[in-house]
Amino acid sequence: MTIVPDAEAVRALGPDLDDRANWAAAHRAGLAQAPAAAERLRPAWEPGSGPGGSQV
Repeated sequence: MTIVPDAEAVRALGPDLDDRANWAAAHRAGLAQAPAAAERLRPAWEPGSGPGGSQV
């Protein structure tokens, strides 16, 4: 699974990724995106979800 900036984060970053003036807003947008991304990733963190099943 790949996590990429959502539309709000892309807008916050602006066209120049080296413009540090936008980094705080982009960070906040990323934090807002994190809960939904975590839910998408959660199944991969569940016991037995890795190669070979249960890894106790």
